Amino acid sequence: MLKHESHEPSIWEHGYFIPKMETSIVQACKCVESILGEPPNRNKQSRLIEHKKKWKDLLGIDADDIYKKSGMSYLDFYYHLFDGLRNPSAHSYGNIHFDLERKKTIEAQCFAALILRGYINKHIKSYEEASAILKFNKSLLERVSENMSTKLTK
Repeated sequence: MLKHESHEPSIWEHGYFIPKMETSIVQACKCVESILGEPPNRNKQSRLIEHKKKWKDLLGIDADDIYKKSGMSYLDFYYHLFDGLRNPSAHSYGNIHFDLERKKTIEAQCFAALILRGYINKHIKSYEEASAILKFNKSLLERVSENMSTKLTK
């Protein structure tokens, strides 16, 4: 069983934990980015309103609601994830991210999980709907016997 550390790393543990935390943040950001894209320019009000509507349509989440783990709105944390957490983690430019905390990493991972769960819940399809969309050949499936096998599927 893997041990999941729960303490903030001591200064002598940073060399071990920082790369792991940075990787976790970058992966969380990739998850969010694959669903929502990069955050729009906050100064362009029309683009921001359009993006908030995208949150509602894609995830069923109001971007202005509070993300409880951080105390910020979902939208504010979204900007923080990209600018405050990902950029220093992905683009160190020779600086070691000594101010990174495990708490921030967990907030990023939980945020990505909420975004992914929202997307899945909003877009989940029944077997019948998925079969119709994929144009699945049901008659082919009906001809398959449980006793059928090959050397690879035995």
